[in-house]
Amino acid sequence: MQAAGVGKQKKYKPAKQPLRKRLIRYWPLYVMLLPCIIYYILICYVPMAGSVLAFKDYSFKKGIWGSPWVGLRYFKTFFSSYDAPRLVKNTLSVGVIKCILEFPFAIILALMLNELRSMKFKKVSQTVTYLPHFLSSVIIVTMLQRILAPNTGVLNQAISALGGDGGTFFLMDAKYFFRILFSMDLWRNIGWDSIIYLAAISSVDTSLYEAADMDGCGKLKKMWHITLPGIRGTIGLLFIMGVGDCFPLV
Repeated sequence: MQAAGVGKQKKYKPAKQPLRKRLIRYWPLYVMLLPCIIYYILICYVPMAGSVLAFKDYSFKKGIWGSPWVGLRYFKTFFSSYDAPRLVKNTLSVGVIKCILEFPFAIILALMLNELRSMKFKKVSQTVTYLPHFLSSVIIVTMLQRILAPNTGVLNQAISALGGDGGTFFLMDAKYFFRILFSMDLWRNIGWDSIIYLAAISSVDTSLYEAADMDGCGKLKKMWHITLPGIRGTIGLLFIMGVGDCFPLV
């Protein structure tokens, strides 16, 4: 009977504190969170009210809320136009490049940086890779114009030195557009995106790596069987957020 009674004992669950007590006890953390909440409200949610303009015949005199509703008239006009299929196709292609094709490169970079043993070289590598994220689009486009300019650009001069045609208009040729976009966006964001994965990798239990060393596992096996499964939650979350960023483009 005693054994049966012991088996029916309920697991201990700590009492949940009321919200008021949690706010009082952890108020410094909530104060630190407040600027982030205000930022997302003002920058991300308040401007969403302007999306009603797509369904209104906007008049500057009447304002957003005073302008008459037109329903889906503008959408019908767009999708019935000649350029609609091409524009939708290009927009989806850009979304796929940004959210899917570039996605694995940040993970690969984070895995490579995690394997560096020299902390000084690791810090320098991280700084070099995520520094382009802070450059404005104007600066990046200007750099592209200087690098890809016909005859005088660095790339065309290198092609001429190798005996090729150095007068190619890379920025004016449609077949090079997606390649240039992919390379530019990857160079700009790969280092910044890898920071999140590096933070997730640092939380993986180090005892798993020690056990793998005792079993004779190499670096690639430890990456595949320990590091990647340890950060799969972060990978899944960032992938979902990345796919969600495609919808405003569509």
